[in-house]
Amino acid sequence: MLESLSITYALDLGVALLKHDDLSRFNLEQKDFLDLKNLSTSSQSFKIPSPRSEAESLLAFVLDTSRILLHTNYELVLSKKDLQSFFDLVCKRASGYPLEYIFKKASFYGREFFIDERVLIPRSDTEALCENALKLPFLDFVEVGVGSGIISITLSLESKNAGLGLDISKDALDVARINAKVLNATNLTFIKSNLLDSLNPKKDYTNSLLISNPPYIAKNYPLDIEVLHEPHIALFGGEKGDELVVKLIRQASAFRFGYLAFEIGYDQEDIATKILKECGYKEFSFFTYAGLVRGFIAKA
Repeated sequence: MLESLSITYALDLGVALLKHDDLSRFNLEQKDFLDLKNLSTSSQSFKIPSPRSEAESLLAFVLDTSRILLHTNYELVLSKKDLQSFFDLVCKRASGYPLEYIFKKASFYGREFFIDERVLIPRSDTEALCENALKLPFLDFVEVGVGSGIISITLSLESKNAGLGLDISKDALDVARINAKVLNATNLTFIKSNLLDSLNPKKDYTNSLLISNPPYIAKNYPLDIEVLHEPHIALFGGEKGDELVVKLIRQASAFRFGYLAFEIGYDQEDIATKILKECGYKEFSFFTYAGLVRGFIAKA
């Protein structure tokens, strides 16, 4: 593999790989050229909007330094091991593999969370869900589909109320517990459950919030290569996409939850309205993000 490259040269080569550029201008030896071509099995259709920035972030990650120090040490010659690690990550990223999974972290609601392939990557839409949920006067809450724990932990720390996080995936629950411990969210309990199947039927939920970002994407909906690296069980809600949203609203009604806060698909306002009315939730409103409907809050 490549040896004795400076930071500047390595970054230029990394940018070219991220852009799927022709590598012939780098005057590489035949063996090095073939090594990089073998590493780079990426799809030409995946476009990275800021390849220079990402290449610098990846190299800084490998060297455990900052992007600023890369520029002040641009002539530094990198070791063979560091070059190998850098180009491995560059080619992985060029294939559409998410940066958050490479760095094993993501920001959400002003906090940093541990993230890996077992859970969805946090998105700004879900911050809007938390913001709207926190307007409701709930005394405790239950989350369905806890994933990395971003929603439960955020609600717990912001509201100081106790919460129960449910998920069908043991792997996701393990990640949530890691984040809860690191962020000192001590009033949370996590339980494996298919939707509300493990919920205590004897508890009074009239002052409780049920919150969820359930799988709501239709089975055959075309997604970006990057998104398809995320766990499909947390993405796809069924043939139409709204099946789990509908089922969960009906389950919430059966348990007499006083408050609901759901993230839903941009095209699911009508079906959510219909089911909320059928289930006796008379007060509800939808919130938007980036001009699209992204969820609702409801009161019994």
